Order: sequence, then C-alpha cells, then structure tokens
Amino acid sequence: MIEGIRNIGEYAVEKEGKSIDDPLDILVDDPANRDTTSILFIALESGGNVFEYKGVNIEEYSRDKLVI
Repeated sequence: MIEGIRNIGEYAVEKEGKSIDDPLDILVDDPANRDTTSILFIALESGGNVFEYKGVNIEEYSRDKLVI
C-alpha cells in the first residue's frame, strides 16, 4: 500500500513537469500561475553551520524576488 501511494505521488510530480530527482524543484512553487498578491516566508539567519529562526514574514509578491 505504501508503494502504491509513492507511485501516485511520483505520477503527480511528473505530471507537473517536475523531477523526483530534484527535491528542491518539488518544494519550491512558482506562484506566478495564480492570483498571488502576497507571500509568506521563513526568515533564517546563517551563522557558520548554524541557522537561527527569525520568524515568518509577509511580503507583496514579486516574480523578481523568486529564487529557485
């Protein structure tokens, strides 16, 4: 049963034109194909090998700020 669910997930990912071999491509969604006006993002601060959580922010959506 778990393998069946995995197969359905792989099919759905491939149908979207994404590759299961590129997890970042699956996780990052381009909201440009929707009526998106604002985005939420998690703010982290890097200090060497450690990341510190700074909070969740909201900003106006701009395709120029999208980093993939």
